[in-house]
Amino acid sequence: MQEITKKLEEIGLTNAEAQVYLCLLKLGEAKVGQIINLAKVSSSNVHDALEKLVKKGLVSFIVKNNIREYFPSHPQNLKLLINKEKETIKEKESKLSSLLVNLLAVQKINEPMQNAEVYTGLNGIKSGFKKLLQTMHKGQEFLFFYKYDELNVKVVHEFFSKMDIEDYYNRLPTRGLFSLEYKRFFKERKKNKINAKFTNHPIPSSVNLYGDKVFIIAWREEPIGFLIQSKEVTQTFEELFEDVWKCS
Repeated sequence: MQEITKKLEEIGLTNAEAQVYLCLLKLGEAKVGQIINLAKVSSSNVHDALEKLVKKGLVSFIVKNNIREYFPSHPQNLKLLINKEKETIKEKESKLSSLLVNLLAVQKINEPMQNAEVYTGLNGIKSGFKKLLQTMHKGQEFLFFYKYDELNVKVVHEFFSKMDIEDYYNRLPTRGLFSLEYKRFFKERKKNKINAKFTNHPIPSSVNLYGDKVFIIAWREEPIGFLIQSKEVTQTFEELFEDVWKCS
């Protein structure tokens, strides 16, 4: 039994959860008192373990005369633990793929022949865009990513709706990659000249590319932008942009 308990712990149960689950498999159906008598677990830990096992879909209960009687689900349901873990890993991988690009940019800020400037507030962000786009590069497109965030989408949408009519912002051939969730907002921006695509692919949150500059914005109550001048960093983002553009 100790070996089985250990293996149950290895796939995601606590020691108390494993002990209680094994007791229920033996008993078939039991009241809390019966489980406490059989399990080598304290009363408080038994109650806590039962609550967590119910949430994990490994234990169910019925109420008879105002008393709960617990019974175990089929051991096959233990696969639910593994499936949930797989989903968590997949979600983390998705976030990491987006994060790595930003981390790479930060890592390269201090390399020779590179500059970085910081802009804060909405007016500061507007100044950052002016600096990003002030020098014309013949045949060069303005590229950007915008990852949808429910917490800031209204501020971002209002800001760029105003930017759509600014000469320095809309004079360039522009391609933009948006999260699919932003599509309904984008339809309201009637004056933009953006060649847009919408994707479920992991993308950086708010990254703007032109020439040898990258403007990364963290949208929050007081937004902050980092304008980085670096061919290497720009090229990294451009390659990512083109890869996602092709599959979107």
